[in-house]
Amino acid sequence: MISDFGCSTGEFAEPDIRAFSELFVAGLDGDAIGYEGNSSLGFTSTATTFPLLFYNKILKENFFELGKAHVLAKIDLLHNYGSGGFYGVFAYSNTLFSDPVIKLLVPPKPNLTISPKNIS
Repeated sequence: MISDFGCSTGEFAEPDIRAFSELFVAGLDGDAIGYEGNSSLGFTSTATTFPLLFYNKILKENFFELGKAHVLAKIDLLHNYGSGGFYGVFAYSNTLFSDPVIKLLVPPKPNLTISPKNIS
């Protein structure tokens, strides 16, 4: 799963452009199971705010289904910051390029620690 909250990396509606999202998920060289990107402008405010909301849904609230995590994070964004200006544009243009029912396999203990007593 690749997430990119910058400008126009998911610009899928341009006939003469192959967007980064397309390159990562489609065709013989597309190895990503999903790509999250903006189909239009990106903004610093949303590029720093939305990843926290999205990955909080996955890593803390255990919504491993990509589509569900994505839409719930967008709802949180709109509830917390409103739907005007940059946040409204982001809500309309940030797109999940993936099968929305794909569930990420997140290890139950992602922070591996090794101490001297674990080594023999």
